[in-house]
Amino acid sequence: EFNLEVWFSALSLRHITEVNERVIPFPSNNLDDLFNLLIQLDSTQSGVFLKLLKEHDSEVLPDAMVRLEPNNFLAME
Repeated sequence: EFNLEVWFSALSLRHITEVNERVIPFPSNNLDDLFNLLIQLDSTQSGVFLKLLKEHDSEVLPDAMVRLEPNNFLAME
């Protein structure tokens, strides 16, 4: 009805590895039906990545991610 978009952030905890059937991690795993788009900032030993978890009603590929420059978080690839 209002056709608006809102940005939320959530803090994930490394020791909680819960995911739902759509592989959405805690704490969004029980609320992902309320959102059209979910993106995760993922820090690993090989770099910092912006990982697409949910994109409207489209199927998301498991490797749908962009590597970020760790000093300024600009997209590298």
